[in-house]
Amino acid sequence: MTSTEQDTGMLSSQVGQAAGDTPIDESPVPDFSIQAETARRITFASHQSDIALIADLQITNASAQALEDLSLRMTCDPPVVGPRTWPIDRIAEKSEFKLRDRRVSLAGGMLNELTERVRA
Repeated sequence: MTSTEQDTGMLSSQVGQAAGDTPIDESPVPDFSIQAETARRITFASHQSDIALIADLQITNASAQALEDLSLRMTCDPPVVGPRTWPIDRIAEKSEFKLRDRRVSLAGGMLNELTERVRA
């Protein structure tokens, strides 16, 4: 993982429809981005010392509409970090949301058994 990873959530919608297809929802697609500042490396010592993997996590809603009833889900492959889902009630239009609870579980046993560098 890099020290700052960015995932831009610019969603795209399909336009058009073939004969006989169900209509495509053409409602406006929200413009948002997710910025995460993460530890550059994690090791078994990170697990033992309880070092935070995610230093900062922010969602920016650049659209003119509020985003509601959201779920932010994180997974890792290989699973050195346990999956985590954060429910988010609402992000107002043209605003930023900083996630306060950024705790994730590290797979200590897996980290302890690593004998060489692995990219996740």
